[in-house]
Amino acid sequence: MQILRNEHLRRVRLLLRESPVVALLGPRQVGKTTLARQLVASRRGPTTWFDLENPADLARLADPGLELRPLRGLVVLDEIHRLPDIFPLLRVLADRPRTPARVLVLGSASPDLLRQTSETLAGRVAFHELDGFDLRRVPLADRSEVLARVLRPGPLLQPVQSFEADGVAAYEAAVALGFEGVIAKRRDGAYLDGRRSRQWLKVKARRTADLVVGGWREGEGGRAGSFGALLLGSYDEDGTLRYAGRVGSGFSDGVLGELRARLDALASEEDPFADAPPEPGRVRFVRPELVAEVEFANWTGDERLRAPVFVRLRDDKPPSAALRADA
Repeated sequence: MQILRNEHLRRVRLLLRESPVVALLGPRQVGKTTLARQLVASRRGPTTWFDLENPADLARLADPGLELRPLRGLVVLDEIHRLPDIFPLLRVLADRPRTPARVLVLGSASPDLLRQTSETLAGRVAFHELDGFDLRRVPLADRSEVLARVLRPGPLLQPVQSFEADGVAAYEAAVALGFEGVIAKRRDGAYLDGRRSRQWLKVKARRTADLVVGGWREGEGGRAGSFGALLLGSYDEDGTLRYAGRVGSGFSDGVLGELRARLDALASEEDPFADAPPEPGRVRFVRPELVAEVEFANWTGDERLRAPVFVRLRDDKPPSAALRADA
């Protein structure tokens, strides 16, 4: 895996146009050599690379003036701190008319190296320091690989497992296992902090149930003349109507008016639920003769609907068929 660091590449290219010597600094393993190789791969013209940890390259620079003077294009000196005596020569080379070569030196940001470079190459060198990786613009697949390398799972922290699969098949499997849905992400997608995008999608599993209407809650504001929510329930094995929650969304204006008329015709003083709905005030009960189909996310721990949406009335289904086991 190779992480492109486009902003750093752009900045180093600009510095090389402006200065005969550019020092790319940073701690070990921060990616200096990788960035330099990406720079070399993206440019035209001759490039000469010296890895000063390589004995063969170090031997070539036994007489650095003889080796470096004829070079043109870009000269890369990696691990420059292994050859600190070369800085005076770089000054001479930088002062040549029309400077036929640009020099990129790579090394640690040690105080001694910075001082020596600044003093010897004053006015001839530009610095660019790497201080770590910004992974936000890195593709998801590469971010996941980096995370797997550095994260130590424990009782309080676990990586989220992902897998490549047919989206429909993954969704159906998640629903069958009782999960709330799936999150689908593009493998090449970047992390866009603070913004929604189509690079990842949350696909919720929506279940449906047919439930008995046992009452309604008065509406407020624009619904003051109709109702705010329907109180729903289902029958258990003993034929007892148990409260299942309320649904207040999914109604068109026409359905609100029609339903309110039917609810008024079924008005009752008797609470049809065996367990009283925990509804504060403004509740009206009806005879349990209507069945509503709702779509919802799942059941809560106390057997209440989570995020229900009204779909339609089931005039074709008797209330006695609205069983909790089928919901």
